[in-house]
Amino acid sequence: MSYTEIYAFGKDGNAHLAGEVHNAWRGSMAVWQTMEKRYLPQFYDHGIKTTRMLSGKLREADRV
Repeated sequence: MSYTEIYAFGKDGNAHLAGEVHNAWRGSMAVWQTMEKRYLPQFYDHGIKTTRMLSGKLREADRV
């Protein structure tokens, strides 16, 4: 089975292994959800607090 290694960077710029996910697709979802929580404003779909990953709605302004 595939896996994803997730590295974090400290304030000094050095990288270290922060985690490992045994399923490449699930690993990418974990990374994207973490980035969404940290860097994008809260998202509401029809008044319900949700994630862009579930709604499939990523505004043009939010795209990297």
